[in-house]
Amino acid sequence: METGLAVTIAVLSTLVGSGILYGVYKCVVIQKGPDPDLENAFPPAYCAYQMPPVQYQAPAPAYQPPVQYQPQVQYQPQAQAGLVPAALAALGALWPQPPPAAAQRQLCASELADSAARERAQDELDRQLLTKTKFWDLDTLEENARLPQEHHDSKTFSKKSASPSTDVYLHRSLPQYCVTSVPFLAMAAPTTSAHFVNVYQSVDKTKRPVTTSLAVARSPRPPSGDTEEIKATLPEYYTAPPWRLLWDDLVLFIRCIGSIPFVITPLWYPRRDGVQYPKLDKSWVPRLLLWGPIDSAITGIQTWYQGKVDPYYPSGEMDELYPSVGNLWCLFIHGILIVTQLAFLISLPFLATLPFQLFVLYVGGFIFVNYIFCLQLNAGTENNLLKSQHALWPEAAKWKSLDPNENYSEEWIFLNGVSVGSHWLQGNINRLSRTFQRPITGVHNRTSGIIFDLIQCLLERCFYFGTSDTRTCYALITAALDPAQKKDKTVLILHSQGGLEGSIILDWLLSNYRRETLHKLEIYTFGNAANHFNDPETSKNEHVIGHIEHYGNTGDFVSQWGVIHFKSLVAEQSNPQPMDGRHPFLPIVDDILRLDKRQNTFAGLLFENNVLGHLLNQHYLDRLFPLNETLTGVVESKESFMAKRMKAGNGSCDVEGHKVCQKSRLWEYINGGKPREYNLQQSLT
Repeated sequence: METGLAVTIAVLSTLVGSGILYGVYKCVVIQKGPDPDLENAFPPAYCAYQMPPVQYQAPAPAYQPPVQYQPQVQYQPQAQAGLVPAALAALGALWPQPPPAAAQRQLCASELADSAARERAQDELDRQLLTKTKFWDLDTLEENARLPQEHHDSKTFSKKSASPSTDVYLHRSLPQYCVTSVPFLAMAAPTTSAHFVNVYQSVDKTKRPVTTSLAVARSPRPPSGDTEEIKATLPEYYTAPPWRLLWDDLVLFIRCIGSIPFVITPLWYPRRDGVQYPKLDKSWVPRLLLWGPIDSAITGIQTWYQGKVDPYYPSGEMDELYPSVGNLWCLFIHGILIVTQLAFLISLPFLATLPFQLFVLYVGGFIFVNYIFCLQLNAGTENNLLKSQHALWPEAAKWKSLDPNENYSEEWIFLNGVSVGSHWLQGNINRLSRTFQRPITGVHNRTSGIIFDLIQCLLERCFYFGTSDTRTCYALITAALDPAQKKDKTVLILHSQGGLEGSIILDWLLSNYRRETLHKLEIYTFGNAANHFNDPETSKNEHVIGHIEHYGNTGDFVSQWGVIHFKSLVAEQSNPQPMDGRHPFLPIVDDILRLDKRQNTFAGLLFENNVLGHLLNQHYLDRLFPLNETLTGVVESKESFMAKRMKAGNGSCDVEGHKVCQKSRLWEYINGGKPREYNLQQSLT
């Protein structure tokens, strides 16, 4: 049912999109030059600093003035009224980079020719941009160049020393014109160096609420027609109309589209010698063949194969791209689904002229064939649930969580992301179980193929649609939180689309359970695809949920499309002068489409790692919690992600200079451990 609904939405969206593109083709007008009203939307000069404009003196008729750079944007509200021109204008405003850097420097040089001090400032700025080695303190630059006083508010970074040999830069805010004029400055702020990790903290909305003014007409209406203005708090972003959320997701998708090819990179890691991984699984071999010499031959071949392949995969067969029979079969099925689903979506506009009965038969037939192929990936679960295979591991007998004398009372639940079948889900929960030495229950978010899974993400994110696995996971969490179960803690781990479904589950929990009950819940996400994450603050300066942490890779498309983007928006709106980060033309589009302003909410601490990849085991857990040579425990290395120092990404300084392992609560659970405050509470009781 969920797949059929997703495909139906995809069909309708494709048909509507084809019509819009055809209308765009018919409605294109010849550009007649920039509109005077549009020029006011851009900064007076495309410079690194907001210089006052220089009055242009018209030359004599015999002299031909040099051609000045003009923004290639057309805005004609009278000649192009309607939704299609607005879409055209918005598509032209997706990238916040007005003119090329060369044109900017040429224009600035011509306008500042009469000012030697400003010319020296521009030369100094160009030199800093070309070196790209270190940010500078603008106080010193302003003093040397003797810039006007009105530019003293354009500071972008403050410099602090974390150690005698290391400099830490704390990102505060950037004015909007710096974003549009100097792309390198705007992009460099959230970038994580090789030695530091960007950390975004939760922001208390009650301390700095985002408000607006609303005009209210009086009744009876006075003769003067005056209206009264009242202040109101902006609504939450995710409560916007679905079409608005779809539009924003489309814009964000195009901005992040360059990261899609890197979701599966790296394919392997540098060689690690001395590994002694467990033997490969033989479940792919029919049981009738597992006897005598055939069994011995298969075992010998697999042992030789592991000696060649294992050193390049830190988690062995549990890594998603490890060339085992099960993983290769999953990749083969996904390859077929990607090709067929793309061909199906492309064919819809061309087949729309068929009789309705044939068109419905074609769509229904493809959904049925797609379902048959997905059965190869989703088979093997019971009620969409799987358990970790810790009972098969000899080292699990020493785990404290399995010792009856330890009074273990925790429940760990995992909800997977896109394109994950039962085989990859088993690998995910086995990797989590080995990492934290606890039994893990996996809720299977069944895959319909990568393309259809992305469409399903749009349904869940824009229409607030809860799938069957979302409801199953909610039922497991509520059962674990039941006082009759006497569980001290419930830990929910989410990945990718699972983070999106987890945000819906969290909203359901907040509306149905007491705060004392929800304080036993902890949530940890990897590559979160959600657009919001709620966790209200109580009167005791504590949050309702026990703890929330997010981990995102900078080069991960899903993280860019989800947690990293919305966490940065929360950080911006918490500053007195937030950096909008949008093209100056977009507010005009908002006025045309009547897009109201909203505020973003994303609770939890975000650790941003400057690497590529989206897969849970291979790209997140292998870097955050590397296993030893026998895959029996996590190794604490000085070169790991957890040993890096942090720098605040939203202006908060209480984590500045600390190591990630000092602030990561999830790190305290590795190898069967428990958080320090949890141990203190247990000793007091």
